[in-house]
Amino acid sequence: MLSENQAEDFFVNVLKFPNWKDVKGNNTAEFLKQILQRYQYFCYFHNQEMAATEPSCRRSPVEEDSVRNGLAGIGGVCIHQNSFMALILRTIGFDAFITAGNCLGSEVEGEGNHCMCVVKINEKEIYAIDVGCGQPVDGPIPLHNLPYSGFAGGFRYEYKHNEVTNRYERWQLDGTCFRGKFPDPTTTQLRYTFSLIPQEFGYFTESLVDIFTNADKSIFLTSPFLFRCLDLESEAGENGRRYILIFGASMVIYDNVNKEVTDFASYKELQPVIAKYFPKIEEAIVHKALDYFSNNGKPLILGRTA
Repeated sequence: MLSENQAEDFFVNVLKFPNWKDVKGNNTAEFLKQILQRYQYFCYFHNQEMAATEPSCRRSPVEEDSVRNGLAGIGGVCIHQNSFMALILRTIGFDAFITAGNCLGSEVEGEGNHCMCVVKINEKEIYAIDVGCGQPVDGPIPLHNLPYSGFAGGFRYEYKHNEVTNRYERWQLDGTCFRGKFPDPTTTQLRYTFSLIPQEFGYFTESLVDIFTNADKSIFLTSPFLFRCLDLESEAGENGRRYILIFGASMVIYDNVNKEVTDFASYKELQPVIAKYFPKIEEAIVHKALDYFSNNGKPLILGRTA
């Protein structure tokens, strides 16, 4: 557990949320929404530290990594982001825990290749929070009131409960931001699933070994992967908040309705782009990560064809 002073420092100095206690006291759902949106804005999802680590020094994460990254606001991948979210919420009195998910389409498929944060207000009000993936969601997912849907780049996404498997699922409908509209209008794409079984951090230390160390299988050790929101809610335009996703040598910036995709000729061309849109990541770490991706012997990946 963190101390009250550590929690206060995180809310005030990292999330820039000085009135968090007032919001929490007045409206729990609004508080969870604001903390998620501020986390998306200030604490980036990215794989730069993973890629910049010397291959001989790579290891599966431990809880101290998550706490260090969280308190410093430097971001990371799902296990860093969502486990720290659960920890900070527990520190201020919420019933919050992490649970295992399964991201589909990864070469390291299986339970535990994704980590989710779940917040239980009471038996009839339960939310999932995911600040640890490259897919947007505008607020906590009300697991007690599904389906829950939204738009990204003009395409719908939806969360629903599968009564047969008793798992929760995120589906992409219509198309995706990089690849565009699905050729067949009836096509849907299952992105990930998760359960409500609480897990300890050590569970993920075991399940994420390949993702953190195996360059032949891990999506995070193959090419750049960064995501964040570019607006706080107060800054959002008429089409909602803007997001940026960098995957491979491609970048897409989008809101609820519109999107703009840019492809680059090399990973190293991303250095000034990352410096502009992800300024909290140290330049030396980005340089080392992009150098690794440029020299790992694998073909250049473009987001629209990956």
